[in-house]
Amino acid sequence: MVAFDYPHPSEDEPLFIECSSSFNNYREVGKYVIQLMYLVPGIWLHSMILLSRFGIKRDEFRNNSFGVIFMVNSIVSLLELLIHTFIYRPLIFIPPLCPIFTPILAYPSFIWKFIMVLQNHLKAAKSMTQIFMSLNRMTCALWPIKYDSIWSSNRVKLVVFLIIVMPVGATFNLIVSRVTIQPIYGGFTNNYIRTIPWASLPFQHLVFIITALFSTIICTSIAVYALLMLPNRVKGAERSLCIAAIIFSIGFICAASAQAAFVFCDSCYGDFLFMVHFWCIDFLDISQPVVTLSLSKELRRKIFGSQVVVLQSGS
Repeated sequence: MVAFDYPHPSEDEPLFIECSSSFNNYREVGKYVIQLMYLVPGIWLHSMILLSRFGIKRDEFRNNSFGVIFMVNSIVSLLELLIHTFIYRPLIFIPPLCPIFTPILAYPSFIWKFIMVLQNHLKAAKSMTQIFMSLNRMTCALWPIKYDSIWSSNRVKLVVFLIIVMPVGATFNLIVSRVTIQPIYGGFTNNYIRTIPWASLPFQHLVFIITALFSTIICTSIAVYALLMLPNRVKGAERSLCIAAIIFSIGFICAASAQAAFVFCDSCYGDFLFMVHFWCIDFLDISQPVVTLSLSKELRRKIFGSQVVVLQSGS
């Protein structure tokens, strides 16, 4: 996301844009439908995870520190997927919406600003949850006996607090800046005019993402090494950690590359870069629960066990 170089407008001055008429409506809507094919299952999966946490199986997760952080990650991912599925992507890929909403959003809008601040806050929180999940798995491998005391209830609450608060380090300039609109494909998306010139939103996100990437690589390497040193090697755990780390690292490398392009490559800026950026976010939001559930039979049982029992009893 690159801030516009508008001359400093007055607070209430409208900043109109022209919707592009060069895109075929049916083709653009088709792009949106294709994205729905993986966004909606992602929403469903995170919803199931959260239902298992707050529903009939909540007691099983109450004293599970990794489970708590994982649930926070699912909340972050679910909210981000909902924003993209029902707000950002329709406004970009359903061209008839552009002339309807742009005259309204050309004026300062609290709701439009709130959506942009929330989405960017969630994006930074995503990196924070990955950092703490990596640390959690590393401490479990290094100090299995002390693991529960290290991740006590009060410390887990502190971790959740940090996940909620620290993303302000990425969004503080956005909070005090004017949020605007800009054309993209046949629709539009949001952007902003920096109030603090040196505080670049893409650069701040890049710091969060790179920190998460290196935390994943370092913590996983240490955890795998600790497992290798065990008298009785746990090959399944080693394999699971490596697979998860590789997939998550690919996602964060993708996100870091897109953010770096926003920061350092002015000639790269355009519609396609925005979509690459969105795809990286989608990959991170959807891959984490898919990978974690695929590699954890116990977690699958906790989340989907009741549904399996009901189906069996009704057959």
